[in-house]
Amino acid sequence: VQWASDALLVELSVPYRVGADPVNNGRSTSLSGQFYSASKQQTWSFNYYRGQILAAGAPGIDKLKISLSDWTGEWKLDSPQAVEVAAKEGISAIRAMHLSVNRERWRNQQVPESCLVFWEVEGKDGKKVYINASTGEVYQYHGWQY
Repeated sequence: VQWASDALLVELSVPYRVGADPVNNGRSTSLSGQFYSASKQQTWSFNYYRGQILAAGAPGIDKLKISLSDWTGEWKLDSPQAVEVAAKEGISAIRAMHLSVNRERWRNQQVPESCLVFWEVEGKDGKKVYINASTGEVYQYHGWQY
């Protein structure tokens, strides 16, 4: 799908849905994501299932001005490695996980600003950890923070 030549991935999720394939060692046949284009000042969302893009949303959030750099070079820890790190933190049965940039509207208050991209891994028991996708450093979840 060609939407915008400057599009950057800002979020990638293995969503929890009733009937969805489970996360298996950091792999799943279904995921969703969101791209951002500075030239269009918009986001674009998609759903992927078993090798096909099933739903690609119309561009959303118009007039969104975000200064993002291409962070893909910072993304060194892929989903299977994130699951291994989460297991060491006591999360064995994964309910959901997603990769996100830690900037602008995607900023997470429980992840240090110095961390550009991180994994959020949630267990079926509700335990959650954040993992720096560059270094593997773990940040514990401390409940909602505003």
